Amino acid sequence: MRYTNAGAPLAKFPIETGRLRRVLEVAAEQSGWAKKKSGQGRGMGVAVHRSFLTYVAAVVEIEVDNRKVRILRVDLALDAGRVVHPDRVKAQFEGAAVFGVGVALLGEITAAEGRVKQSNFHDYPVPRIGDAPIETHVHIVESDALPAE
Repeated sequence: MRYTNAGAPLAKFPIETGRLRRVLEVAAEQSGWAKKKSGQGRGMGVAVHRSFLTYVAAVVEIEVDNRKVRILRVDLALDAGRVVHPDRVKAQFEGAAVFGVGVALLGEITAAEGRVKQSNFHDYPVPRIGDAPIETHVHIVESDALPAE
């Protein structure tokens, strides 16, 4: 049986708010959200999402100095159901953190004369090692749900 929600109505695969809340709690706890103070050029942000039956929360800690943004730490918590290959999952999410930084800090799509100017990665900036988060932590939440895609 193929277990996917791509294109399926929400009624068929309703959002499980308990799983969504759990990944948020784990990301907040593991990042030290309650203990860290914002201000003086430092701050934290949080996002939660469900995609293809995987529940994810991200906490990002940043520092801004002379208008330059550095990503100090990214904590990702995920519930993808039963995880068969945890090292592969961690690697996928570590890469996603770097790609997300690229979109947030470098991503810009421009248009001229009704056409997008960027056509591929040769003229679209991608993050380099200096742009990557200094620390990335992936926290896989134990789950009895079916494996997600």
